[in-house]
Amino acid sequence: MLLPTSPNTTIRRAVELIQSRTAARHAPKVLWQGLQETSEAFDMRLIRVRAQLPVGMALLAVCSGPHPEPLAAIRLVELAPKMFELLHPAAPSRYRVASGGRGSAKSYSFATALIIRALTQRIRILCCREIMRSIRESVHRLLTDRIEAMGLAPWFEIRDRAITAANGSEFIFEGLWANISKIKSLENVSLCYIEEAESITDRSLEILIPTISRLLKKVVL
Repeated sequence: MLLPTSPNTTIRRAVELIQSRTAARHAPKVLWQGLQETSEAFDMRLIRVRAQLPVGMALLAVCSGPHPEPLAAIRLVELAPKMFELLHPAAPSRYRVASGGRGSAKSYSFATALIIRALTQRIRILCCREIMRSIRESVHRLLTDRIEAMGLAPWFEIRDRAITAANGSEFIFEGLWANISKIKSLENVSLCYIEEAESITDRSLEILIPTISRLLKKVVL
C-alpha cells in the first residue's frame, strides 16, 4: 500500500525541481577558443557573445595556455596547449589518450573537459579504473575540486558515489576488476573516462571494449 505524501514533502520536492530547472536554464554559456584562433580574436568573440547573453548568465571561456586577464563576468578556464588540442570539441575522436608523468596535467585537463561537457549537454559519464576499493580511489575528489575551483558548484549536486549536474548529467564511478559484470549491464552511458589506463588488464579490456562499443557515443581514455 502506498502511503500518502505529506504536504511539506510535496512542497519541498516542488521547490527542488523548480530550483534545479532554474539553475539548468541559467547555467554558464561555454565558449571554446578556436584551434587556430588568436587570443585577440577570441577576446573579441567573447565580447560579442557576452553582450548577447541574458542578464545573470555567466560566460565560461576555455582557452589554450596562459591568457590575459579575463573580461568582466567571464570565467576563464586555461588548458595546457597539448591537452587543449586533444580535448577540443572541434577535433572529435572515439578514443583520446594522454601520456606523460606526474605534473603533466592529464587528470586535471580531462576532469575539466568532462565537467564542461556535462554542463553543456545532458550525458552520463562512466569514470573507472582497474581497481577501486573505495570512492576515495576514484576521480570523485578531483572532479569535486575542479567544480568548486571553476565556480560551478551551484550547477552540480555532489553525492558520495555520484555527481549530478542541474541539467541531469551524471558521473558514476566503478572499478573494473571487481565490477566488470556490473559495467556490462549499464545503460545510457555517453562517455567513458579511464584513469591510469596503463594498469588495465587484458581481461578487463576484452570485456570493456565490446561493452562500451555497444553503450557509448564516445570513449575517452
